[in-house]
Amino acid sequence: MTNTKYIRGGIGDLLIRVGNIKPDEHYVIISHYDQAADLIKPYTSNFEYVPMRGSVASIQGEIDTVAYPELKIPPQFIEEAKSTLPSNKTIIGIHPIGSKMSLVVDAQFGRPNKFMPPNFIKGIVSELGNDSVEFLLFCSPEEVHLFKNLGLRIISEPDIWKTFAYVACCDLMLSVESALKTVSAMLHIPTVVAVGQYHDPWRVKFLDPYKEITPIWFLRIDMIFNQFISIAREHISKIQNGQ
Repeated sequence: MTNTKYIRGGIGDLLIRVGNIKPDEHYVIISHYDQAADLIKPYTSNFEYVPMRGSVASIQGEIDTVAYPELKIPPQFIEEAKSTLPSNKTIIGIHPIGSKMSLVVDAQFGRPNKFMPPNFIKGIVSELGNDSVEFLLFCSPEEVHLFKNLGLRIISEPDIWKTFAYVACCDLMLSVESALKTVSAMLHIPTVVAVGQYHDPWRVKFLDPYKEITPIWFLRIDMIFNQFISIAREHISKIQNGQ
């Protein structure tokens, strides 16, 4: 008899569970992310998608998390991404904004905002940018207008696996606490993350298991700029020296 299991949440929540998907079980995917089915298809066809409306409490039969599942990025997407990038530069990804739902929830609870303002990003580029570095700024198509005046290459692919392919091409990821920082950590890419300073035990599943992640805790993101740059610079030095 086929068992029914449940996978609930946004992109990061789904990704940290795909490693426990089994072909002989049926899955119900409950997510506010409308491409959730595209994330699950490489792992099983035995599922149904149910749009999440608001928050959903824990569900009996929900599968457990696993920190380093295989991310089944189509190889042709990685080759395509690589072909558009310089081969002789250090590729630094910047993911400056959390999901729409996370921003709403953080605002409701008065939490620090998952958002790098344009001046913060300009500072990153000013401090870390040179002829040996290429920056990629990741955002959704709906967010492009927030960052288009920064003069950076924007990666805003509608296909989530094409986005992951560009993440896979990065040597370093600089991010707010978001799904893409989980992706880069899963791909064993050094990842510096600005993390809002508030209590949430669930977040350890997205931070503690990943040795690639360096979290920097903040109440106001501008107050951690120097620390953020210092740690990023250390990573860049190691990358460029082949360490």
